[in-house]
Amino acid sequence: MKLITRLDIDGLLCAAMIYKKQLISSIRFATPKQIEERFIDIEQNDCIAHLPFHPDAGLWFHHHDYELLDDELMRRVKGKWGQAKSTAQLVYDYYDSPDFEQHKPILDEVNRIYSAEITEEDILDPSGWMLLYCSLDPHLPQDIDLGEKIIKYICDGKTADQILDIPVIAEKAIRYYKSNKEFEAELVDHTEMHGKVIVSDFRGHDKPPRGNRFLAFQKYPKGNVFLRIDNIGKKHQVLVSVSKSVFDHSCETHLGHLMSLFAGGGAEGAGSCPLKRNNADESIERIIDFL
Repeated sequence: MKLITRLDIDGLLCAAMIYKKQLISSIRFATPKQIEERFIDIEQNDCIAHLPFHPDAGLWFHHHDYELLDDELMRRVKGKWGQAKSTAQLVYDYYDSPDFEQHKPILDEVNRIYSAEITEEDILDPSGWMLLYCSLDPHLPQDIDLGEKIIKYICDGKTADQILDIPVIAEKAIRYYKSNKEFEAELVDHTEMHGKVIVSDFRGHDKPPRGNRFLAFQKYPKGNVFLRIDNIGKKHQVLVSVSKSVFDHSCETHLGHLMSLFAGGGAEGAGSCPLKRNNADESIERIIDFL
């Protein structure tokens, strides 16, 4: 059985717990887009966690993107899906194993982070599991060695500080702090408020800055949605990413459903869509109007 998950802290905790309960031959990391567009071969016995549903998977865990699935199709699929603070919580509940008690501290933190119970301190000076969350980039699923190392450390019961002390991961954390400082400076220069929507347009950047998206909500507390615009595909396309504020919860729009109107997707609180460069501005205006 292959295990396919996402290279973020929720996906890694899922993998550590599943690894203890299933005979896993290999672990692979993927993005939601790679699953949705069938870029990865999935066999009937494979397990997918913290990623969209694939009809060939035999075991599936996910805490969103389940509402529109066909009931008849899902009867043959094992696993657990539904509303939860994190996918890891669903894995924990499904196996209901005393082996997982050592993972309760990290599970509590994962639940807090993925249900957006974020504090200003988490944004400005992250530590522990929050710093590890910030240091990982799920858009780089090819970083297999790093992901497998962290899964092993979680399986061994290591704390967040012990994991962050490991040189290759410590280097990631240092890189995060550096890039986040750059992101903070660029954020102010490229952001405008459109009503309650925080709009940051980085299309002028060949290498757009990367940092903690929650920083936008700390800088612009009157906003309830962060909308980021980037060039992708050698500037032939534009990527629009949206996420709800962790402080102002007044936005009632399901962002994943909104993005699906523009050939994208996502969850209730975050999503993205690719746009053609020649009519991107018109689509972006429509998205802002929806919000």
